[in-house]
Amino acid sequence: GAPQFWLPTLAGAALLAGFVFAEQRVESPFFPVAVLRNPLFLGAMAAGFVYNFTQSSTVLQFSNLWQYVSGLSPMKVSAGTLPFLLVGIIAALLTGRLITNGLRNSTVILVGGFLCALGGFATLLHRPGSGYLTLLPALLLLGFGATMASIPYGGLIVKAASGKFSSFY
Repeated sequence: GAPQFWLPTLAGAALLAGFVFAEQRVESPFFPVAVLRNPLFLGAMAAGFVYNFTQSSTVLQFSNLWQYVSGLSPMKVSAGTLPFLLVGIIAALLTGRLITNGLRNSTVILVGGFLCALGGFATLLHRPGSGYLTLLPALLLLGFGATMASIPYGGLIVKAASGKFSSFY
């Protein structure tokens, strides 16, 4: 292994371990490490990961594909992402109604994550020169799934902010 990789990696791990060790021993920690044992907080982080990963990877990857590989103008790239964004409105309304009618947050996050995974696999249908329509199912699944997973995100963070962790939030 190259020292350019291992030295910073080991130094980062040692510093992280030192930070965790120190944070567990102060009365008012900068980041209460114990919050990582809270299932609500972990559920919120899972929802946040699904949403943020899908949003950033989809927008960046498709924009790069269309602009640099396909040679589309920025206006066409923007128009191409509209289905991804607009299906999110439908997803938000439907997910809100489902949660109001009793669907559990954990189920919403799992279904949203599953739809994002399906959308990721649907991108495999695209081949060079196959056109925009082969990516449309992927865009719709990714947009719906990401938005669906994001709906419980804020509510779970607020629920997790109870008792001894409330000063952190």
